[in-house]
Amino acid sequence: MSSPLTSEPFLHLRAGQTVRAEGIASHTSGNPISASTEMREGVYFEWNWDGQELVVHNDRFGLQPLFYFSRPGEVCISPSLRCLLQRGAPQDLDWEAISVFLRLGYYLGEDTPFRAIRAVPLRAVFRWTPQRLIVKASGEAAQTASPLDRPTALRVYCDLFSAAIRRRLPDRPYGLMLSGGRDSRHILFELCRQGFKPCLVSTVKLPGISDARVAKRITTELDIRHQLIPVPPQTVALEQQKNSLTHYCADEHAWILGLPQVFQGHCDLLYEGTGAGDVFSAGFMLSTQAIQLFRTGQFEELSRHWLLKKNTESWIASLLAPELLQKVTPSIAIQRLMAELPRHADAPNPCGSFAFWNRTRREVALSPLSVFRSYQVHMPFMDSSLFDFLSSLPAEMMMDHAFHDEAIAMAYPQWSHIPYSGKRKPRLQWQNLASAWQLYRWLNEHRPPALNLNKMMPRVLRAGVDPFYSRDNINSLMSGAVYWSSLEGLSKVEIVPGDEHRAKEPQFRPFPKLVPTAPR
Repeated sequence: MSSPLTSEPFLHLRAGQTVRAEGIASHTSGNPISASTEMREGVYFEWNWDGQELVVHNDRFGLQPLFYFSRPGEVCISPSLRCLLQRGAPQDLDWEAISVFLRLGYYLGEDTPFRAIRAVPLRAVFRWTPQRLIVKASGEAAQTASPLDRPTALRVYCDLFSAAIRRRLPDRPYGLMLSGGRDSRHILFELCRQGFKPCLVSTVKLPGISDARVAKRITTELDIRHQLIPVPPQTVALEQQKNSLTHYCADEHAWILGLPQVFQGHCDLLYEGTGAGDVFSAGFMLSTQAIQLFRTGQFEELSRHWLLKKNTESWIASLLAPELLQKVTPSIAIQRLMAELPRHADAPNPCGSFAFWNRTRREVALSPLSVFRSYQVHMPFMDSSLFDFLSSLPAEMMMDHAFHDEAIAMAYPQWSHIPYSGKRKPRLQWQNLASAWQLYRWLNEHRPPALNLNKMMPRVLRAGVDPFYSRDNINSLMSGAVYWSSLEGLSKVEIVPGDEHRAKEPQFRPFPKLVPTAPR
């Protein structure tokens, strides 16, 4: 069944005797913040077609999702992958990119699931005329390691974060999504210190994590209205919605889909902690082994270290049909990751640099910028001065993973006694059993050809009753199965009627011609 045409903004230009233009000639999306600097603060993109040239600008981090495809004399740009496919983008899949996605959960660089569709790079130089297309990242200045000692660096961190909030003070009631961790807490404390309490704070009550209990303690001490919401039951429909909202570029975020409705009627301005906080000041992905492999240029060994996990490979083998497994082998994923790693090797914190420019930029940011796109969202950790400072701190300073904790305690000693959330032992959840049974029935009814049902369906049933089932928990199985079904569905999108150019194109098959697995 074909999918309905998307209403996402786009601009499609095709050259002939004149340029045929369809869509919106000028468009801005995101939250640009005016500043007397060369590049505006905030997270945004904008394009403008003046009849002669298409020019695209975006923020220095390239966080706001924007994609394009091109052919000689043609270009199409949109924040929606589905829209580009409907406008005639070739549908063949990028198996190298997908092989990494299966193991890390996000796409690298400018990769997408489709070979012909690319993400617009960070701080893009993007110009199109009928004669040529120029697309490139203008690049980040080479970062040198900060010479500051730890106590001084902590004070500078506190001062720069305070300044980042001052540049983003609310002009109306605002809300905040609060976890039991560091980033959202840091934002809330600083806004309250500067005299701006939120009208509403909300927390998703995730099983196995003490976020809800810790967030409640924070809001009680600060006398702030707090709303706890249960994690939504994981369903096929919820995963399908998540895939669409995140442009088929993330394996997570389904759990957060209930939050946008919580703030409706209370505010249209939110603060969100995505950015340089957990990546640099909390040492995300940082380890002595990873730094040693980076420093010595052992990129193949580092790729194996990050990619090849026994339980992940077992999960992939049980997920995909044998014909597809041949297209996403570990060696293919390793080669793709090896091409990305040298870009970060000279950074003061190469692990943080890799994590930010890939995981944060291409997956984590999809939560505030895609799921919450109907709101104006401030992201203080994406302040340029703050980012430049945090990314300059050497990895060795962050190796104990306590730098952010110490900064928060230094800046807000009156709240330093409040603990952080932690994980609890997994336990049987009736909700998991219900999700497993629904997935089992859906697989049995639809029998997606890309999936290895003989191996997967017994795992689904076990995951519903065994909370210690490692990578094969029901969340991973549900996410993986529905993601591949969604990719298959994208190969059947409704093409814009009357697209003569598309009719002349050879049709690509993103998937091999597979036969659904027979029942056991």
